[in-house]
Amino acid sequence: MKTLSTSIVLSTALFANANAADLKRLDGAVMQRLKSNFEGSIAMSQEKGQYEFKTPAGGSILTYDKMKSNQFLWDAKYKIFTQGIDNFFVYASGNFGKIRKGEVRDDDVRNLASGMSFHQLGGNLRQRKIGIGYSFDASKLSEKLNSHIISFDIAYFKKNVNTKSYGHGYSFYGSQTTMVDDGSGTLTPYTTPETMTHDYDNGNDLNSNGIFEGLSIGSKIEKIIDQDSSISLAANALITSYRARNFWRARDINWGLHESGNMGLNGFDMRAEYLTNITNHVDLSLFAYYQQIKTKKLNEFENGEGYMPSDMLIHSSYAFVKSYGIGAGFKFS
Repeated sequence: MKTLSTSIVLSTALFANANAADLKRLDGAVMQRLKSNFEGSIAMSQEKGQYEFKTPAGGSILTYDKMKSNQFLWDAKYKIFTQGIDNFFVYASGNFGKIRKGEVRDDDVRNLASGMSFHQLGGNLRQRKIGIGYSFDASKLSEKLNSHIISFDIAYFKKNVNTKSYGHGYSFYGSQTTMVDDGSGTLTPYTTPETMTHDYDNGNDLNSNGIFEGLSIGSKIEKIIDQDSSISLAANALITSYRARNFWRARDINWGLHESGNMGLNGFDMRAEYLTNITNHVDLSLFAYYQQIKTKKLNEFENGEGYMPSDMLIHSSYAFVKSYGIGAGFKFS
């Protein structure tokens, strides 16, 4: 009987310790944040990226590459119908920043625009999301997920890529015909071999403004490390349409290209984040992210001096953007 009593006491103690270990995670800064009605954050990141599209004239590919920018990021989340750490929420997030440097190139060297020598690549990048979601304690699904929080969300998504390049000249292939003496006193035409010719002036610029707009659908899983820290991974599918206006000017030549792409599942983004509490209701955030979108089969309208206006669907045409970066900031709750 004594042995049975001892076993019951030991079993009760072990069960109590297990519950204590389980409930202990509810007492820390992480749980205070998850149970709060509001979360918000501000951060800065170093971002690199690329914006590229294939033009209808000759099918050349214009690329804004090695773009570097400092991005300011923010987000705000308000929770409703909360029950413990389970809740529905509405949220908004975004980022914006100026392009500090980069390069522009055209893969078709015989295209007049291709040889333009660009410098002072500038512009800005902007993005925003407004959406709703649901977050819950994943231990309801499995004991193995005892320290995990899962969220699902859907949001309106819009990304603007505005690039401005100022050139100091352009180059093109060409030949020259002159009249030369053939030695008998008779002038005959002579055409030089086709060579690269350079011309310089300050009247060159190229502006591109692309907009990817649609829906973001995804989820996030957050793992509680201890009372004060957690890590998370979020992934979203992007269903977007595309529209753009591009303008090129060289001396007295003006050229414009309008593009649009139909709505489709054409992109994704991912974000990994580490949070650790530094003071009451304030966490330090360290994060990394990656995003890419590619819209194919663009409808294009081209017009300009030296071009006949055309309205066409180029099945091989596309617009592509990608961005990735690392950053740090603060999360408030």
